[in-house]
Amino acid sequence: VKKSIKNIRGNVSEKLWEITKDFDVLIRKNWTEQALSELKKFEDCLLKKMEKEGWDGSEEEDDIQWTFAGALFYSIIVITTIEGITSEPFL
Repeated sequence: VKKSIKNIRGNVSEKLWEITKDFDVLIRKNWTEQALSELKKFEDCLLKKMEKEGWDGSEEEDDIQWTFAGALFYSIIVITTIEGITSEPFL
């Protein structure tokens, strides 16, 4: 997912540059409409990556989202929260 985000960002930057080069005369309204269209596609793509593929916003390929200690701590919090809500021992 992280590699594809870098590609997507590169593609949108390239597309915006192409839009700029394609105009013989740069008319603000026309350029803005096309640029906004490309940025909307970029935004939709990022949202899809977050919702469907779980992208967390990080692009560092070496960063891991969960460590063992973090996952253990999170699970302990969930279990103790459930116990507190139900007032009955969970384990």
